[in-house]
Amino acid sequence: MAIKGSLSEASLPDVIQLLTYSNKSGCLSVTDGRNFANVFIKDGKIICATMLNRKSRLGDILLTKKIIDDETLSRALKVQKSEKKKRIGEILIEIGAITEGVLKNELKIQIEHTIFNMLTWEDGYFNFEADLLPPPEEYTIKLSAQELLLDGARRIDEWQQIENKMPSFETVLVRKDDTENISLTAEEKKIMELIDGSRSIDDVIKVSKFGFFGTSRIIYGLLSAGLLAESEKKLECEKVTSDISECKNLGFAFYKTGMYNEAEREYNKILEVNNNDPEALFYLGLIQLARGNHVVSRINLLKSYGQEKRVSVLVNLAYVCIKSELYEEAIEYFEHAGDSASDNIKIKCNEA
Repeated sequence: MAIKGSLSEASLPDVIQLLTYSNKSGCLSVTDGRNFANVFIKDGKIICATMLNRKSRLGDILLTKKIIDDETLSRALKVQKSEKKKRIGEILIEIGAITEGVLKNELKIQIEHTIFNMLTWEDGYFNFEADLLPPPEEYTIKLSAQELLLDGARRIDEWQQIENKMPSFETVLVRKDDTENISLTAEEKKIMELIDGSRSIDDVIKVSKFGFFGTSRIIYGLLSAGLLAESEKKLECEKVTSDISECKNLGFAFYKTGMYNEAEREYNKILEVNNNDPEALFYLGLIQLARGNHVVSRINLLKSYGQEKRVSVLVNLAYVCIKSELYEEAIEYFEHAGDSASDNIKIKCNEA
């Protein structure tokens, strides 16, 4: 049985404590309408946590931190192509590129980043699906929810003091020229090294070993001291592809949880970049179908099919026609779908 509700009625710490104290196992999905996070709990312990719109691929993070090099990552990715069930972390351990300790530490940092970010959300919704866990091949660790929440509460107090004084996380920072003779702490020096005139604040936070709050605090201090400045440079065009991928992940997550307005927003962002994206058009069609806007739904589905001929689009076109009482056209779509996937039993049942 799913447990769901609003963060305005039950705070996130209360929800997590309820689930962990009762030794629940499953997936807690939380959204603030802009971000979407999944926290996996097993026997009362947090074993995995990810933000869907965070570029947090382990290989890229290890590469940026110079724990591995390009050649090692390419080698691991090549192995992964032939052994698809293996995760990149497991492969890197097998080829001797990293130790199990390094992998556990990176997973711990990822969980901490996710939980601490979620604790800043004042409004939103949560949904817990019991027994929904990562696949067995997924490498996981076990962390105490109580320790994470206690640490997070301390950091939240600090974050609230600087939150409104920080620039947008998409802001690209540059170092001032006259910083060589300034005495900096070891932590400040590390952050200064990460600021290269091309990374946004968000990028720096992702690759920093000091976490979301620690890195934000250091950046705020360096900005206040006049050692950093906001660049006029906008984020580079190469980020467009990854941004589209993030929008698709968020859009699907919002759609599956019935948050159609939020899902529609993400898919429309994709169409601003590519107005013929078949996946965005497909889900916009499903959203309109769920709302009962059958004409608009059909238009979007037809556009999607025009870009990519998939059986799933034909089946949903047939369903739209049924809802619109266009039964002959529905039969045509089912027949067309049946021709494209002759062994699909569900389609044959619908035709019957």
